[in-house]
Amino acid sequence: MVSLVALDLGPAAVPHGTLVDLRSLGHADPQALAPLAEHARSHTALVREKVQRMALVRPRGVLGMTVAGFYEVIRVPYPVKVFDDLAAGASWLAAGDLAEEIAGVIERARGVSPLIVQLRGWLETHLAEATLAAAARAVARSPRSLQRDLSKHGTSFASLLGSARVQVAKRLLSETELSLTQVAYEVGCASPQHFSAMFRRVTGQSPSQWRARGRAR
Repeated sequence: MVSLVALDLGPAAVPHGTLVDLRSLGHADPQALAPLAEHARSHTALVREKVQRMALVRPRGVLGMTVAGFYEVIRVPYPVKVFDDLAAGASWLAAGDLAEEIAGVIERARGVSPLIVQLRGWLETHLAEATLAAAARAVARSPRSLQRDLSKHGTSFASLLGSARVQVAKRLLSETELSLTQVAYEVGCASPQHFSAMFRRVTGQSPSQWRARGRAR
């Protein structure tokens, strides 16, 4: 991050708005924020010249709250606005096309199609109503067309739905005190038994084992 900020403040940089996309941040060591905080404090004058405002796109959950609060503690000489959505952040900077460009860069880096990236994002926030028909509407396809496109990429709606449920379940297991039964229903599983079997199939561990090992770390 410090290296990227250095580019942002380089001699060739004209006054500009900055878009910081942290949606994919999964874990953060609080100590790792210290160099970034020190850099911000020691470059206030230069930052005032180069950066006009910042759109910060945060990850979900408790980590997202931590990220959103960073600039409440480390004061900077420009406005910072926090967003949950990349397109909204880019729009606030009057750079709407940038969201699509960033999404393309991420997709190429991951080697994942834009359709799957879009569908994964929708699934994680719509588990309660995550049917094939609803998902197809969200990505502007018919159910049959969506199934065919996913098959071309070597996956299926059921597989992506299971992965999304496990991803959200991990966040709930690590960030809340919800019981395993509550987590199961929160991610849309029909029963705790179904949830445990799905979680073990994807991670190789039971939900209780995953939670215990995470807390031990």
